[in-house]
Amino acid sequence: MIDRVIQFIYRAVWIAILIFALTAAVLVCDGLRDSGEHADLAIVPGHAEMESGDAWSNVQARLDKAIELYQANKFSTILVSGAEKAGDYYEAGSMVQYLEGKGIPSSAIMGDEGGGDTQEMTGRWAGKIKERNFTSVMIVTNYYQVTRLKMSLWQQHSGASIAQAHVGGLQAPDTYDILREDVEFYRFLGKHYLGSSWRHLKSKASKIKHAVDGWFDSLVK
Repeated sequence: MIDRVIQFIYRAVWIAILIFALTAAVLVCDGLRDSGEHADLAIVPGHAEMESGDAWSNVQARLDKAIELYQANKFSTILVSGAEKAGDYYEAGSMVQYLEGKGIPSSAIMGDEGGGDTQEMTGRWAGKIKERNFTSVMIVTNYYQVTRLKMSLWQQHSGASIAQAHVGGLQAPDTYDILREDVEFYRFLGKHYLGSSWRHLKSKASKIKHAVDGWFDSLVK
């Protein structure tokens, strides 16, 4: 009996590792596949970190890619989205300043502060898309992050088509970020898909309970 339990756990662990690895491969392949020749709006997410070091270098690479595409007339407006940090640092504000310093006119830049989780952030994006009647957007970010942001924005029903342009390429230093994104991807699925299904079931159960209680009360009366 104990041997069977050990074998089951062993196989379950290996299956989990295999699924995790396959998911990482899908995230990488999808992220490296650019799509869309033109869009009304580019969306560049921040890193939600401090304004120096590797985190800012990462954000800078995304902004440089957006500048390159803007100059190639791939889109006419850029939305930068960052988290508000402690002190006087505002990530989106720093991103706006960087773009302006590179010659992008302020009229072509939109800022989004607020941070939050993926759904909160993409919810604000969807609001801005609807407000400005954009019909197409292009997500510009590191390749391993594209799929989750794309799915979350699609879930917000913004009404805009979603294209993508990746930053960087597959290399060994990205291993940690890819594995982290793998975990975040499943956390996103669990929270926003399984979670919504669970809330729907609870709502149905509550309605059934209310109906049964009403029926029982009518019998008592």
